[in-house]
Amino acid sequence: MALPYGLALTDDKYQSILLLPLGRKNKSVRSFGHKQMRGMLARLDSAVGEVLLQMPEAELAAYSAFTGGRLPVPVTREEELASFLWKPDAFLWKSFSLQRGVPQKQEQFYTKELLHLSKQELLLHVQTVIQDYVLCAHISKRSPEKFLSHIRELHSRHPLIQLYRAHESELVALSSLQKASFLFAMKPQERVAFWRERRDVMMRPFHDVPLDLQQLQLEDMKIEFQYPYVKLQFSKPQITLLYQPFQEYLTFVQEINVPLAEKRVRSVIALFRELLQENDWLKKRLGHIRSRQQYLQEHTAAVQELRALGREACERGREMPLPLLHMVEQLEQAVVPSLDNGNQLVQLSQVHLPDITLLTRWDSFAVSFEAEWEKLPQTRDALRRLASQPMQIPLSCDSRTAAAILAFLAAASPALTSLLSVLQGRASRMNRLHGYTDQQAFGCLQDWNEKQQLDLVKELGQQNLAIKRGGRVELTEKGIQYLGQLQDSV
Repeated sequence: MALPYGLALTDDKYQSILLLPLGRKNKSVRSFGHKQMRGMLARLDSAVGEVLLQMPEAELAAYSAFTGGRLPVPVTREEELASFLWKPDAFLWKSFSLQRGVPQKQEQFYTKELLHLSKQELLLHVQTVIQDYVLCAHISKRSPEKFLSHIRELHSRHPLIQLYRAHESELVALSSLQKASFLFAMKPQERVAFWRERRDVMMRPFHDVPLDLQQLQLEDMKIEFQYPYVKLQFSKPQITLLYQPFQEYLTFVQEINVPLAEKRVRSVIALFRELLQENDWLKKRLGHIRSRQQYLQEHTAAVQELRALGREACERGREMPLPLLHMVEQLEQAVVPSLDNGNQLVQLSQVHLPDITLLTRWDSFAVSFEAEWEKLPQTRDALRRLASQPMQIPLSCDSRTAAAILAFLAAASPALTSLLSVLQGRASRMNRLHGYTDQQAFGCLQDWNEKQQLDLVKELGQQNLAIKRGGRVELTEKGIQYLGQLQDSV
């Protein structure tokens, strides 16, 4: 029983209602002396009794188990009947302190004011209220945790959810294919566009309803009674479910034609397979791309050496065009699973091409790749020669000034503010104390404005000669090498 009978006011005149005080029980209340209040309570008690007499036996049993056979009626501490009746979820899964009583929360009351209802209106209102209590009685048979588990179980039995589970891999694949670039290379584009349109229509029911309820929490649930359904509204995520407790099933607010949805799923999958047959070149070219990727995996060492030589030449300011590396990067960024066995719809949904021309212009790409790969030994030799030559690093200052600044960074690793004060030639106490005024870099940029000085420091970072670490400016390995080269040449 959900109602707190220990808080009830005793009055034997009423057999179908239970008088419950709002808030803490007022022990001075014994009966209602107000004639209008007594009349209203009598009307209410009569209406409840009349509705209960007409109820089916099973519903009456559920109602009685939840309420003890009496409808809770709120009364105030001033011995007055409250204007509104309690909603049943005010008592669902709750216990009440004898000291504090039933709390007053506006959202837990119906909005129809009892004193303003005619006899027929009161009867209809009471009938609706009792129906809600019957629905709530069915919910209360389970603990909160078991009720939520029950809702998840009913959700999993829904025909649309079962349809989704039966075709989950294909439906996930179809959803991914929405952004597949190779669709724009398939022909005829009119049929591809038609398929995309049908796919969007087919996916709509699965986007409109929640497919997984594992994240639902009781504290996010709001209950609304709409006989014979209970509307369950969740705020995280924002979904609404309709629970039918009499027949124990769950449905959605949106009306869904499941047989039609199943027909559309099969139709869209079949149409995509037809398009694949008409574009058999697609599988062949994807197969060629995958073969070339496997070839690169077998020659990883050669590719890594080419990259390393290219980086070294670049760091020394001796860049040269490397079309082979660009093509290798395109192949490495592409994702092409095996299309030999299994569900090709699922496999194709995993395809990712960084550039659609890799597919549409594969023949010319393959020819260029072969030509560049054959020249790989000569390319490596050319890069080695470049890497062995002195660094060519463009800076805003001359080489003598650059050598002085880099030497100062190597010796001191100063903070940025200290570096700027040295470059500007400020003979501050701190600079004299650390011996910075004796450095060749001291005052080497005194004719530059502060913005130009900052730009030069940024250049050192952009050229990977210096790096800011822990608030200080330090030389990098490349900076140390370049400093040695400058000192040898100066």
